[in-house]
Amino acid sequence: MRGEQLGIFTHGHAVPLNPEGTSSDDPTWPAIRDYLVNHYDGDSDDPFWDENVWYQTE
Repeated sequence: MRGEQLGIFTHGHAVPLNPEGTSSDDPTWPAIRDYLVNHYDGDSDDPFWDENVWYQTE
């Protein structure tokens, strides 16, 4: 897509897992974040996990 770094197209719905502006006490994001950090063997202190918006396709 012109002017963008990334374009993703999906059939169905993409649901944000950590929508911009949600607080750290969102009930679902901490568990999903922990899963992603563990699955990808990441560092939970790395700001990467919170600086990006994550989506799930349905």
